[in-house]
Amino acid sequence: MLIWLLACQACGGAAGPGPSPPDAQVPDAAALPRCGDGHLDPGEHCDDGNVADLDGCSADCRLEQAVRLTTFTFPPPAMGCDFDGDGAPDTAVNSLTTEVGRRLLSDSWAANARTGFPTILALLRLDDIRDDPDVQGFIATLQSTGGLDPGSFAYASGPRTPFAAAIASGRLSTPRTSLDVPLDTGLPHPMVWHLKAASFVDLQLDGEGALIRGGTGRVCGVITVSDMSLAVSWVQLADTHTLLDVAVLGYSSLGLQVTATQPDFDVDGDGLETFFDTDMDGRIDRCVDGDGSVVLGVDCPRDPRMADGYTMVASVEFAAGSLAQPAASVRARSATTTAKSRMYPNADQIESTSDR
Repeated sequence: MLIWLLACQACGGAAGPGPSPPDAQVPDAAALPRCGDGHLDPGEHCDDGNVADLDGCSADCRLEQAVRLTTFTFPPPAMGCDFDGDGAPDTAVNSLTTEVGRRLLSDSWAANARTGFPTILALLRLDDIRDDPDVQGFIATLQSTGGLDPGSFAYASGPRTPFAAAIASGRLSTPRTSLDVPLDTGLPHPMVWHLKAASFVDLQLDGEGALIRGGTGRVCGVITVSDMSLAVSWVQLADTHTLLDVAVLGYSSLGLQVTATQPDFDVDGDGLETFFDTDMDGRIDRCVDGDGSVVLGVDCPRDPRMADGYTMVASVEFAAGSLAQPAASVRARSATTTAKSRMYPNADQIESTSDR
């Protein structure tokens, strides 16, 4: 047996190993093109060197756009939306007063727009601002980042209103949702109007490809009575008068005319609420819910049962902005420029806020 084994090895049989083949060349996985490697590869809209969302380039390397609300003005009532289906615009707020009053409303928002509480509209995984039937995004009010340029917004978590929308021929429209709009109250922090049944209407986007420079359009919505009852110094009347007091009871002084008007939109579905001043001191002190229940006292408009509001329309303008990671510190200008050239190959054709 031993002789047979030796003979097999000598003749190169199966009992002994043959010569080793050359080592196979296995590609380095880190060298393969992938989202997050900092290089714009085929199929990618951007690549910022990471796989984080909400920093301008999503985890799957699609663009995330943000525009900041720069103008929020109250136009004549004819520009409103039809909430009740009767074919006529519903704009109780815009109809309350004359052009003078609407200008005061607009100026109050503009004052707050300079205090660092921007309202942003973020569009995520956007393919084309001309036509995109499936747009995902959110609306939020937040603080601009201190270490980045004024048009850059840090957002990773916190209150936001997600929405689905569609873009056709460069115009974006959203279904009715909620929208938070900050207003100046003369206090250290802004008042926020929580608009109900709000929607963007024909928001014309300006830009190229998936890069947005800005936009113009309208917002229709409902301002709740509780929010209006919190606006005290906003109309610069006596401190005891709120915006709701003025809307319900009317006002006339120094060219400012306000027509007494009850809420016109039933938010909670139990019938329209009504409000009264029983002692004639200019302050609402009796609130009647749509189901007939009565709440007394000057704080009654802020009772949770008082949920209805006033329809309104606002003309809006947006300017270009960008999303950024909130933990990011100020980066060197050269590093920012390099990253931008990788993310946006046509950045020289599109104005970017990061270079301002």
